[in-house]
Amino acid sequence: MINKKKGGKNMKKIIIGVLTLFLLIGIVCAADINNLKMPNDWEPISNGTYHQKDPFTNGGNGHNMMIQKWTDSLKEEYCSNHTDENYLVKDYGNNTMVYVFDEDTGCFEVVEIDGEKYFVNFWYTKGSNIDEAAKTYDFMMEFNKLNNVQPIKV
Repeated sequence: MINKKKGGKNMKKIIIGVLTLFLLIGIVCAADINNLKMPNDWEPISNGTYHQKDPFTNGGNGHNMMIQKWTDSLKEEYCSNHTDENYLVKDYGNNTMVYVFDEDTGCFEVVEIDGEKYFVNFWYTKGSNIDEAAKTYDFMMEFNKLNNVQPIKV
């Protein structure tokens, strides 16, 4: 004769084990910002930071990119003008912002990847140049297309 109570306890253990396995697989498969797709002429520098491999032969002048988890302190730092520090930011539309800071010109957005919000910043460091600012935006749109993400409102 089968003991129904013992069989029920074993089934609960199996279900808990399977659920734990799915949870662990989900954690392992969570977004790794170092494995995001970048345009062909870009390479990683360090954790979440990239730059153009050979910018002068690819029509650029030394663009960079950084991605990191979105925080309130980043919002305070990047989304407001700081005229005392020569930092000016403007809404560019489509939930993207453009900025000028001393010798940097760039644009940024916030995207959601696997339920986490990330700050994506593309910039050019050789002075404020409207043509280079437009290129940073184009690089950001290409990054979005490659990774199937869109900027979100923050």
